[in-house]
Amino acid sequence: MQEWQNEKWPRRHVIAAPFGILAATALLVGLAENWQWSYPAVVHTAGALVDLGVVVYTALAVLAELGYWAMFYAMEKTKSLLKREREEGREEGRAEEREIARAEREALLEYLRREKGITPDDLPPP
Repeated sequence: MQEWQNEKWPRRHVIAAPFGILAATALLVGLAENWQWSYPAVVHTAGALVDLGVVVYTALAVLAELGYWAMFYAMEKTKSLLKREREEGREEGRAEEREIARAEREALLEYLRREKGITPDDLPPP
């Protein structure tokens, strides 16, 4: 899955960058012009703020990308932790089953020795 994401990363950003820069610049112009959209002033202010719009968009894109990767990293970590806990639980269950089987065998041998007078040496090998 990670290879697929790495292949799509540049394409995603090339497609989104113009729109993101436009939105970031529009936000900056709106803040600079007190949301008054008069034609000549907006064009001049946008021209002055477009470089800052690129920086703002790039910073937001990097934060979004990092958040995206952090989310998938956390999901993979959680999945591996759950898998490890399941395996540990299975091993604990197997150990408990072996302990129960050992206790039952010991109880059977004790019963045979006490009630029937048969020792483990008298039994055929398993």
